[in-house]
Amino acid sequence: MCIERAPLIQVEKWQHILGIVEEVVKLLGSASKHWSALEVLFPTLMDEDSDTSNLELSHEIIVLYKDADRRLKEVLNEAIKPSVVTFSMSEGRVYSLRRLVTDFERCAAALDHYVETKVKS
Repeated sequence: MCIERAPLIQVEKWQHILGIVEEVVKLLGSASKHWSALEVLFPTLMDEDSDTSNLELSHEIIVLYKDADRRLKEVLNEAIKPSVVTFSMSEGRVYSLRRLVTDFERCAAALDHYVETKVKS
């Protein structure tokens, strides 16, 4: 009976691991999608020589974007070194990616709100 149970335990273990890998890949995709949309706008908003440098986007949001941008680049740099399983199973990986996606979503929402405010005025 123990011999029959061993393969089942291995299958369950790999199902768990692959579930985490799937979530990490989805979160990386989401973070990258948000970043690519914001990356076009935020550097311009932060450029002091730009005509748009007088935009009144919250300093907090700009700092949040810069931090999220840096963290995404670090994560992507880490992702190319180990195997996808090792990368995905790193302690805190899912949490840090969820936080990264949330931060990019906050930046996008702040930018949308800012644009809406400017259009109405």
